[in-house]
Amino acid sequence: MRKLLAEAYRPSTLDGYVFTSPELKTAVTRFIKKQEIPNLLLSGTQGTGKTTLSRILVSELGIQDIDVLTINASLMGVDDIRNKIEPFVKKMGFSNFKIVQLEEADRISLAGQQSLRSIIEDSSDKVRWIATCNFPNKIIPPLLSRFQHFHIESLPENELIDYILDV
Repeated sequence: MRKLLAEAYRPSTLDGYVFTSPELKTAVTRFIKKQEIPNLLLSGTQGTGKTTLSRILVSELGIQDIDVLTINASLMGVDDIRNKIEPFVKKMGFSNFKIVQLEEADRISLAGQQSLRSIIEDSSDKVRWIATCNFPNKIIPPLLSRFQHFHIESLPENELIDYILDV
């Protein structure tokens, strides 16, 4: 089966990832060196590498697949939080910590965001959260305060063209 070009050429290691900010690169390098991350919110427009960076972090931290839950939060309601996320965070893990990846976190309903607050707080000793979003202003402040936020800028056009030519 054929893959989309974006999937076929998506970087899978930190060496292949193109950082647009030296601060983000320094932070990510430090996280990997320490083998520990805070809860992260990665924001930016579509195609800036939020999901790619999230996947690379999971891989570079050596988190086993069984200890990772990836959810498209735009399809998630309060029932999904209770039936999928809550049981996952309560189970014992095999890695140093488990990771919940919330894609499109800015599209979680208000009720969903409110219910996530306490789950994130209650699981902080054994679960890390990596949320991606396009519009961080749509995330309620009490939930936003539980994440370290990094905004990922788009590559300048000339660098993007150079990258495409390399591919």
